[in-house]
Amino acid sequence: MKLPQYTMDGAFFMTTIWRNTSGMTGGATGGATSGATSGAILTVRQQEIINLIHQKNRISYREIARMLDINGSAVIKQISTLKRHGAIERIGGTHGYWKVLNLGPTGLSE
Repeated sequence: MKLPQYTMDGAFFMTTIWRNTSGMTGGATGGATSGATSGAILTVRQQEIINLIHQKNRISYREIARMLDINGSAVIKQISTLKRHGAIERIGGTHGYWKVLNLGPTGLSE
């Protein structure tokens, strides 16, 4: 098995930990925190959500879920991660809009 790989890109520090995948089949990929907690990279799903917010900054959780064909709780989890990492902010509560913040060339800032 490979040793962990450590890289630094500007202000971002990334660790890659390899695992043995021989004999593995199926399983979930991505997730709300898989890219975010490692430091910098947005997951594909988070990128999709950011793109939808760019297209329509007053988009609701329900609309995001419908457009991405995912469960509402998955949207809530992804949005929470994006907010926690300072990538997006909700301005004005329920009747407000989304504002995209702090996205560098590689994704989330910490």
